[in-house]
Amino acid sequence: MVDSSKKFMIHAHKLDHSLCKSIENHYLIYEDSSMWVFFLPPFQTEFLTETEVEIPSRKNKDVNIKVKRYVSSTNNLPIFWFFWKDHWFNVLVTLHPEDKYSIYLNIATPPLVEEKAFKFIDFELDLRLTSEGELNLLNSDIYETQSQRFKYSDNLKKEVSKTMRKIFILLKEGWFQKLVSKENIDSLWNRVTSTLGKEKEELLRKNEGFTELVERLEVSEFN
Repeated sequence: MVDSSKKFMIHAHKLDHSLCKSIENHYLIYEDSSMWVFFLPPFQTEFLTETEVEIPSRKNKDVNIKVKRYVSSTNNLPIFWFFWKDHWFNVLVTLHPEDKYSIYLNIATPPLVEEKAFKFIDFELDLRLTSEGELNLLNSDIYETQSQRFKYSDNLKKEVSKTMRKIFILLKEGWFQKLVSKENIDSLWNRVTSTLGKEKEELLRKNEGFTELVERLEVSEFN
């Protein structure tokens, strides 16, 4: 039985351990010795993402300074997020109307659980698989930029390549399709409703006071 009182934040870090994304207002619905599953309810879960932008300096308008911009957003469809203790990837399954779905595979280190937070290093390399069978590689240019910026070691690059090969093998074996089977999705929804004590329809209902996107700007000069 999952302890629904457990509250975890999900933190995605860069290789230098700086925080690049924080996810809150989600629920741990399953946990065993090898994996965790979180439910991200629509219009409730908050994604706080950090980006770097340049703006004119207040002291000298001819000079631009780098600042951190935090963008807060949410999902408008239900998401189940899977983490494994021995896989260098995690998986977000988004449920679409008419029994369709999308599977988002995020290349990342296995999570480290400390201080009530799930922490992992995100390598900005992703795959997206749709219910129609379309497969797309995403952010490969960002991965290359980050690998140069943070000087990814040869061993780390080999681990990422090894993970990509493993993912393609699992795809051929239908491993990810098991995550989105009707039996598994129904089981996950049962866990959601029993853990939260709410009906599915209630969890999918849009809050009238919901704001689709809130942009926050925190000025913080980089050295």
